[in-house]
Amino acid sequence: MISNGLLRCLIALLCSLAWQAGLAEPPDAGDSQRFALVIGISDYPGNSLDLPLVSEDVKAVKAMLTADLGFEQDKLLVLENEQATRRAILEGINGFLGQAGTDDIAVIYYSGHGTRTQDNVAASGEFDPEADGRDEALVAYDQLLVDDEIAFALNSIAAGRLLVLIDSCHSGDATRADTERGMPKKAEWQELSKYISLPEDFIISAEAAEGDWESALSEIDAQRDGRLFIAASDENELSWVAPNLGLSLFTFHLTRRLPQAGDKSFQEFVDEVSPRVNRYAQQHFQAAQSTHLEAGEAVSYTH
Repeated sequence: MISNGLLRCLIALLCSLAWQAGLAEPPDAGDSQRFALVIGISDYPGNSLDLPLVSEDVKAVKAMLTADLGFEQDKLLVLENEQATRRAILEGINGFLGQAGTDDIAVIYYSGHGTRTQDNVAASGEFDPEADGRDEALVAYDQLLVDDEIAFALNSIAAGRLLVLIDSCHSGDATRADTERGMPKKAEWQELSKYISLPEDFIISAEAAEGDWESALSEIDAQRDGRLFIAASDENELSWVAPNLGLSLFTFHLTRRLPQAGDKSFQEFVDEVSPRVNRYAQQHFQAAQSTHLEAGEAVSYTH
């Protein structure tokens, strides 16, 4: 039986940064519904892209949401491996999470590969100022899901509180991984392109489809209050699978510490988790991994 205190704990966490910004008071626990989309890809097409332990990530996050944080099973959509196509993920965001109302909470969790595209492939020009001229992307089972498309999809969610948890990285640099020691959750586009394609058309807003990027992106900015993004690593770092822990490194700390967070804000939660993640990565992988939080206009969805 889930205590009302735990439910209020989650709602308080999701609202804490909004309170600090002087936004609306949190919804009452009894009036809020909680929806979650959990995505994990361990078994990619081919053999070279597979990621160990992501299936365990999914199990751990499901248990955290249902057993610890009171999400009902029918408000939880899980997409794993071949289920996690680009189309299915977007339908999960637009359709399943689209059920959430303004008093509700929506959570998205992703564990899998991240990458950078060769070029800026979706939005472009002055309204998508990618410093390196390349889009960041999550690697769905069949196609890339680029940052611009994710942003437009998330804009469709009406939930008053949205938490996005991404355990991946999108570095395009070559790395030779010792899978017994650990494995980075990234893949080079040259390797990905053997099995994963770029979509021919992007699912974006009507304004963007007509080329009115300024109007479309201003709509996204207007709906970012109450939206938090927690990334497993900084954009120039790798996120690691940690065999000694039995999970991905960030997910291990997420699932063990979020249910114990009490009345901490999410910033306090990240400030507590990040040094633990980084210390382990430095000791075991000789690499930095810095968990970080973004909110408001600075939110990015594919670190």
